Amino acid sequence: MYWLIAAVVLIVLEVMIGTFYLLVVAAALASVGLTEWLFGTPLSVNLSLFAVLCLLGIPLARRFQKNRSQRTKAVNLPLDIGQTVIIEKHLHHQIYQVKYRGTTWQAQLNEGEAEANQTAYIYTRQGNLLYIQLIESVHQTP
Repeated sequence: MYWLIAAVVLIVLEVMIGTFYLLVVAAALASVGLTEWLFGTPLSVNLSLFAVLCLLGIPLARRFQKNRSQRTKAVNLPLDIGQTVIIEKHLHHQIYQVKYRGTTWQAQLNEGEAEANQTAYIYTRQGNLLYIQLIESVHQTP
């Protein structure tokens, strides 16, 4: 019974912290608790089973977390770079409200000033802020 209580406590901690490792340890604790409850295994078997499950589970969690971060990087490739936006209005300093992908975004103009309905292109993006440059200024540079 103590194994299952410890598993529940670790699951609650996992929700607060957000690592996969506590989840693996909680699953090992729950497995050992169920094994003890169903089969009445002695403490030495329970501790051995717990150790084996943790030793197998933690490297698997590490591999999963590593693969997940690589997939996230691949998904977050800046597909917006080079796309055009329509400037709607000036907000403050070099920040403008632009229309892009059917919604309103904030964008920082690289140089100069823009007016409503001018077209610009995105040269980079950081979070929800687009960094734009006017298309006319691109054609004027030699």
